[in-house]
Amino acid sequence: MPAPARDRFLALLLAAVRAGTLVKLTLGKHRGSDPTLQNLFVRPIALKSGPHFAFVWRHATRDITKNHPPAAVFAQLEPLIGLAFLDAHLFTPTENAQLECQPDGTARLRVKSAPAASGPATPAAPSHDSTKKYLIPADAPWLRALGVTNDRGQPR
Repeated sequence: MPAPARDRFLALLLAAVRAGTLVKLTLGKHRGSDPTLQNLFVRPIALKSGPHFAFVWRHATRDITKNHPPAAVFAQLEPLIGLAFLDAHLFTPTENAQLECQPDGTARLRVKSAPAASGPATPAAPSHDSTKKYLIPADAPWLRALGVTNDRGQPR
């Protein structure tokens, strides 16, 4: 594969990881020994032990999530980009980069400025645990009157 396109993409990725501006990385078109593996999604998360990156390995019937510290992210991704995965999409708040590799070894890199409005490059809260959204509030007084919840709003 022509080194300049892949090397420029890896430089953009390394800069985004070091600066903490990586919003999302998506790897696709898997070419490896596991035929069920489809994609790899990487996004920043906040854990109790500090900032990490969640790697979601999307298989045909299951997802496998592994969290890695920022220091290990580039070492994990570098051998995958352009080799095990032929497509890579990098999203930061200021730009989006797309690396397309062909099986014959040619590669193309496209870098665009990120749209100012919403989209995949809009930074989201990097929380690991999400709050559940209920259609019916548990502390509704009519649930207590029906005997569904107790005085503290907990289900019986």
